Amino acid sequence: MSNIAKQGIKTALPQWLKDYFNHLWNKRTTFLIFGFVGLVLGYLYAWNAKKSYNARLVFMINESKSASSNPLSAIASQFGLSQISPTVTEDRVFYLSTTNKILGEAILSPYDDQMCIADKMIEDKGLKETFARDTSLAKFDKFTAKTIQNLSYAENKILGSLINGIILSNKLLVESYKKKTSSFVGVTNSGIMLVNFEDFDEKVCKELPLAIYSKLSVFYTEAVTKSLQKNYDLICKREDSLKNVLQELESESALALDEGFNVIKYEGKIREKRLLRDLEIVNLMYAEVLKNKEIAKFNLEQEKPVFQLIDEPMLPLEVKKKSKMLHGFLGLIGFGLLTMFFQTIMFIRKNPELLSF
Repeated sequence: MSNIAKQGIKTALPQWLKDYFNHLWNKRTTFLIFGFVGLVLGYLYAWNAKKSYNARLVFMINESKSASSNPLSAIASQFGLSQISPTVTEDRVFYLSTTNKILGEAILSPYDDQMCIADKMIEDKGLKETFARDTSLAKFDKFTAKTIQNLSYAENKILGSLINGIILSNKLLVESYKKKTSSFVGVTNSGIMLVNFEDFDEKVCKELPLAIYSKLSVFYTEAVTKSLQKNYDLICKREDSLKNVLQELESESALALDEGFNVIKYEGKIREKRLLRDLEIVNLMYAEVLKNKEIAKFNLEQEKPVFQLIDEPMLPLEVKKKSKMLHGFLGLIGFGLLTMFFQTIMFIRKNPELLSF
């Protein structure tokens, strides 16, 4: 750019803006000093930051036959439209994994023979001193309850704070593995779920995703098949009762046959005939119940979703450290902007007439 053009741009600027740029230029040494301080502080922060661990668990959910054999789903899948958005199963998994029921019971899972995961998290974070300031938590020592239903007031309050801390810190991430099938369809779901968890304790980081997977798979399977399981249990009870009746009738029939042996008159064989008739009826009922039991068992197995663990976290876990260069650069930019803010305030104080605008 020619000197004439530069001079034209310079003369086109307002006088107060020229003075402002000159003020900042004269303070360039201050910018360099504070920028260097921010660079050093950011670097030292990353250098002294406590290292954390990252655990990754991968599992697959095989859908039930009724879900996969839906005719509308089959038609939509021909056009690549059936899996564009998350399925109902994945939506449920996303929500359930962070509920008090699943995440809470996972945190209550054993860490070792002496304590549960929740106790170890409290110990690592030094929360007992904080609890001591709360009169309702002052007598808390460790978790004694193993399930959500048996928690005391203090245990329930502490568990809620631990769950909120995990969720708000975004250290627990549950997501679905996506795949791209074609340029027309775009990204679709694969039925493979990923659980990522980050923590400063390596064993806690390893055990919590496994506990979440265990609690989630059991609860989800029981919830989906609850009605079918109840129907199957009722048929099994009916089978047991009919079996007992059948055995009693068989014993009575045998006794009646013995008593009616060599009896010539038909009147003496009435009880024998009645028992044989009842035995035949109960036999038919028992056979029908056995058939219904097999059908109910087949339907239950067809409807039951199967959780398959693919990858589980194994020691040693991946170590996550803060980037020294990144935090140094952020410190440089942050202190530079802060210095610019204060220098702008100083410039306005020296030129109060600017506030009239």
